[in-house]
Amino acid sequence: MESIILHNIRKYKIPVKYKKILTQFTLELLSLYNTRILLILPSGSCARGDVYENWSDIDLIICLNTYNYADICNIIQLTSKYCIKIGVNIYSKLEMNKLIIDGKTKLFLYYAQEKLIPILMKEESFEIPHINFQKILENDRVVLPGQIHSLKRTDIDNEDSKTLLKKTNLIMKLMLKDKNISPLGYKNVFDYFQLIYDIDLIDIEDIIKKYNYYDHVIKEFVFYFIDNLNIFIEKYTEGLHK
Repeated sequence: MESIILHNIRKYKIPVKYKKILTQFTLELLSLYNTRILLILPSGSCARGDVYENWSDIDLIICLNTYNYADICNIIQLTSKYCIKIGVNIYSKLEMNKLIIDGKTKLFLYYAQEKLIPILMKEESFEIPHINFQKILENDRVVLPGQIHSLKRTDIDNEDSKTLLKKTNLIMKLMLKDKNISPLGYKNVFDYFQLIYDIDLIDIEDIIKKYNYYDHVIKEFVFYFIDNLNIFIEKYTEGLHK
């Protein structure tokens, strides 16, 4: 199994530091749970290959045959030893097969299904459930209002700028999908949003690379985004129910 992991890790276009941590974590996970693990699938920026060092986390979808609360605690504790934050979504085989999974997991399973992203580890007999993209869109339409209202209720002046930018980026991404655009990565989201919604946005790549120095710029952008939400919502809903 180690040789398979080392082979598959080469498919990810991520910095060496991220590859080393992802490899070490995966091998430790397999040593603990062995045949109980059915799937390990990177999601987010690691899967897309648009990692920004010192900004991006490592996000993983993990499917076990079955799990209990102790398993969740053990896996989360295992993530805490690394210098890069590792976020895990843990599912059982039943949850995966019945699609009792969140929207982001559905999206990245769809990407894997369409061979848009590589799979790090899959047990040979395990079948990834079929994901219908239309169902992802329907789920996003349900999620979007909650994300908008969550941002509006945020105390922007006292919120971490990285969290603010991630929240706003998610809303923009959700608004783009119903325009038949499924952007991959921050730059892709911002480029398409500027084009579709006819506005000028911040230079997202420069901001992310030096976000500690651009705290005020990010917060001014989020204020601007909230102030113009009605314009964005009106354009988003054009033709939505036709």
